[in-house]
Amino acid sequence: MNPWEYAVYSAKTLTSTLTVPKNRRPKFELTLRLIDLNNIPLIDGSAFAKWHLPSSTSAEHRGNTANAVIQDHRASWEYEKILPVRLTVDRNQRLQECEIYFEIIQEFTPGNRGDRQVMGNVRLNLAEYVDKHEDGEGVTRRYLLQDSKINSTLKVGIVMRQVEGETNFTTPRLKTAMVFGGIGGFISAEQGDLAHSGSTPSNNSRSRDAGDLQDMYRRTLAASWACRPGELPPDELIEDIFAGGDGWGSASRSARPQDDYEDSTSLSDADSRRTIRNSANERGAKSSFGGHRRGDSKGKDSLEHSRYRVRGRREKSREVSELDLREDLRSWEISTPQ
Repeated sequence: MNPWEYAVYSAKTLTSTLTVPKNRRPKFELTLRLIDLNNIPLIDGSAFAKWHLPSSTSAEHRGNTANAVIQDHRASWEYEKILPVRLTVDRNQRLQECEIYFEIIQEFTPGNRGDRQVMGNVRLNLAEYVDKHEDGEGVTRRYLLQDSKINSTLKVGIVMRQVEGETNFTTPRLKTAMVFGGIGGFISAEQGDLAHSGSTPSNNSRSRDAGDLQDMYRRTLAASWACRPGELPPDELIEDIFAGGDGWGSASRSARPQDDYEDSTSLSDADSRRTIRNSANERGAKSSFGGHRRGDSKGKDSLEHSRYRVRGRREKSREVSELDLREDLRSWEISTPQ
């Protein structure tokens, strides 16, 4: 939202607030918690969060966390603020939007305003959190930063408890588009919100959400068909990497190819037979001059070296080499007639 759009939004909100009677402006107690920010790529300096309600000019409706030193790509604040907020009920008995805006700033040098950068922002609608509860009191989720070039997520806890005013209103559905819960958790969170929503979404909204989920399912299914044996599907691969794994998973580590697998495959059946024939021709040429031992020590050492080298590589990938099984690959001699 640029400055002009922000000014227009604030003016419209203030105008509607002044013209709406007080009985249609229920009062809520907002408990705001800013817990932490993770997945920070640069671990230098500190980070803090600023927040405010664009619809209000009151000083109590804005604030910021303390500076938290970035450690292990995470900045923890454990910030909590309790404040009163009034929302507006329209003529259709629906609770109107009340936006809260968060801005995350990274500071490299303490006290130096010129050495700061905005990491991103998050916009939430407080009306969606009225009478919503997940895993206890209120809603606590991670939100992906917007207008940002990084994948950091802000953990926010919001509790909206009504303390006075009209209670005959409907609340908007809690959106999940900006919630970061992993590839596998995105669909389940969407279904859970549909089940626990305070109001029934419209048919257009429901069909649009269902279409998005179907498109995601088709893309994931098409990508999983291209997986080779022993590889994880795309969604499981990403979940494994986020969990600290290497993208192979615990179940398929035995099938993981080794780095030198391609080198060992160079000794295929055809290459092995070609190598044996060349060695035999060389030994035959040597025997025509002196009638001496055909399997000299150099050829034998080379063959034994190749055998043990391939055997060591094959043992890593649990494969069987032709050099380990065929009995006719041993060096041999022909005695010279006296």
